[in-house]
Amino acid sequence: MSNPVAEQLYSTSNRLQFHPPYMDSEFVPGNIYDPSSPWDQLRGGALIPSGRSLLVAAGNVENPAGPESVVEWLSGHKGKIAYNLLTDAEGWRHAGVDVSKYFMVVNAINAILRDATGYKMSIQELLDALNADSSLDRYIIEDAIRMYATLGYLKFVKQEKGIQVLFSDAKRYEYERRSYLRSFADELVLKSRRIDSLIRHSGTIGSYREALLRSMLKRLLPARYHVDTGFIEDCPRQLDIIIWDGGNYPALFREADVVVVSRASVRAVIEVKTTLNSGTLREALDIISGTFSEDGRVLPVFKGVFAFETKYVDDRDGARVWLQSLYNETSETGSYKYPLKSFYSSVTAVCVPNRTCILHGYKDSENEHIHPQPCLIQPATVEPGDWQTARFLQTLLEHLILDRDAKKAAVKEFSRTSTDVAYRDHVTIFGDIWHPSMLVHDLPQTMYPPTSKQYVHALELFFEGALDERDVIDRTRNWKPTNQAAPKSDARADKSL
Repeated sequence: MSNPVAEQLYSTSNRLQFHPPYMDSEFVPGNIYDPSSPWDQLRGGALIPSGRSLLVAAGNVENPAGPESVVEWLSGHKGKIAYNLLTDAEGWRHAGVDVSKYFMVVNAINAILRDATGYKMSIQELLDALNADSSLDRYIIEDAIRMYATLGYLKFVKQEKGIQVLFSDAKRYEYERRSYLRSFADELVLKSRRIDSLIRHSGTIGSYREALLRSMLKRLLPARYHVDTGFIEDCPRQLDIIIWDGGNYPALFREADVVVVSRASVRAVIEVKTTLNSGTLREALDIISGTFSEDGRVLPVFKGVFAFETKYVDDRDGARVWLQSLYNETSETGSYKYPLKSFYSSVTAVCVPNRTCILHGYKDSENEHIHPQPCLIQPATVEPGDWQTARFLQTLLEHLILDRDAKKAAVKEFSRTSTDVAYRDHVTIFGDIWHPSMLVHDLPQTMYPPTSKQYVHALELFFEGALDERDVIDRTRNWKPTNQAAPKSDARADKSL
């Protein structure tokens, strides 16, 4: 985004408010809001290209298409205009705007309303609380509130004692859902610690913790998927948790709680550890790598490590560093001990409730001759509570094969909003340039870097519930180079949420 007028206004007043008369040449398309409308009549909209000019399309936030909505040429618009910086954060960063200041206000709004009775308070109480926070830029506080509200996260109600601000129904549901999801993880940890106080037999405790996690997953996952311990055909290692498609595949063998299932039926495996450290992570990696190093299927299997305790909170010194180090270990012959032969062959997620969640993703390169590079991402949020387990479960659900609407609904139940989780903190796994040494089944095109970028992009859409397996294959096979660069991957390492 290049907007000299916006950059000049930002540098002089720290705000992006514009007054008529307007000239099209001074603006770029984007989401806007009215910075002067009353709190209970907030208006939002967009600048839309139409030929060589721009249209203003705006309306009341509560009823965007209501009788007060307008569509008019920018040159004829008589009201104030301000850009909503929350909707194109990366673009405004490139324009020289310190967007992080606005997100700091948004995070503070969430924290204040989250702790308020009924998730609501008077607008003056909210303004007073925000202005009392010395870490916030008070000149942009009202702007940030309006931006956030026009995105649908806040609403305002006029009462006798003044205007009240509260979370929107969707945002309120999100926080209530988080409390519900946290209760599962709290229950896991509480029961785990309770047995610690009674017995000291590590084998019994380990089996009990595996059973705890399996029980939770059975309650949360769609009925089509079975949760068991056992073996995958032709694999001698017993897996703590196998999540397999029992609706479409029969068990090859079942005795009590132990099963043997076909490889094609498996959608997820989880290794469960009491305490996460470099040794237990290596044990889990031995099993996962030994089971899936030659897998290479189009839709990757979720491969998780779940532990109940760890002494580390900051993963710059913990699981992420250990995992990166393990993947870089070599044998006496110089080959990797845990080779990543094809895309998505790494451990997918590592989780310890209330402590850590590490995700595997890909960092795209602008160089068309370089494959997307495997990396480890540490999600971050200012929100309290055990969001780590919810993020682990969301990633698991992303890997399941479900009808599109069911997939979107399932993933949404565990997802966070775009304003309180960031995925920017990531490290590539290898110091050298990585490239696959094994084909993705049915997709030899993934050995070609520009096409592999398309494949990673298509898989991210599958994780969101927008594509199915056939779509992923077709998009990858049918992609043709053009004069434009390949679509940039939406892999988590590239997202700023």
